[in-house]
Amino acid sequence: MAIAKKATTPKETKAPEFVLTINLADQVLKGKGTTVLEALQSIKKPIKIFTKANIELTYGKKSMKTTWIPMKVKRLFFPLAQGIMSKQLEYLLK
Repeated sequence: MAIAKKATTPKETKAPEFVLTINLADQVLKGKGTTVLEALQSIKKPIKIFTKANIELTYGKKSMKTTWIPMKVKRLFFPLAQGIMSKQLEYLLK
């Protein structure tokens, strides 16, 4: 008499997500995604940006914080510049 064994599946480890947080004067913009670009594109564009912004990017245990001037923060929301700016943020993370 053979005993049937249950098939064991390895627990799926969820890959960490990129979490991008932009702190403007009175707003906190937050986005998540599997890439930095997805996290950036998930953030709704603010109406106006007049102040410096504190930017925080986390990926698992890695994190970075920086302060950017208003024009550089505005570029985060330009569609053609988002790919380049997301790469810059990812390089700062390493």
